[in-house]
Amino acid sequence: MISEHEFSTDSLKVARSLAMLLLVLAGTPLAIVWILGYYLTAAIAGIGAMYILYPHLSKLMKLVFTGRALILGEEGLFDRTFPLGFIPWSEIQGASLTESKNHKIVELKLRDEETLREEFIQRTWLYRPIRRRNFENGRIGFWIDTHWIDDSPGHVLQAIRSRVKTTV
Repeated sequence: MISEHEFSTDSLKVARSLAMLLLVLAGTPLAIVWILGYYLTAAIAGIGAMYILYPHLSKLMKLVFTGRALILGEEGLFDRTFPLGFIPWSEIQGASLTESKNHKIVELKLRDEETLREEFIQRTWLYRPIRRRNFENGRIGFWIDTHWIDDSPGHVLQAIRSRVKTTV
């Protein structure tokens, strides 16, 4: 029997990113009103910015309020760093460490990636077209962003690999 293991959120990084994001969301419409005096344009810009930045805002809010970035349970892993959500251990074949945008990510190798891709695309109706396009272009894989985790990427990788070995 495998016990549950939680990886905490790196609170300082998340708080800093959340503050910058909220500053952009509030500052853009205010700057338009102050500089141009167009309230309607400011409202449209604010709504557009909220639509574009909502996935980041949602992720950061979950990380701040739960304090848990990654949970490795008996049945599978639950990721909050990127909206993967829950992935059962039976679907994970392996994991590797890769560098992306100056920080390391744990890339997951899955048994039935196509089925999980379709499931992932269907989770949020608002972003289905964006997610489908990103998957078709190969810009999104199944990975865990260790940038938001308050532990070393190597330790996260080791914990995932040990779970995959014991459940397969």
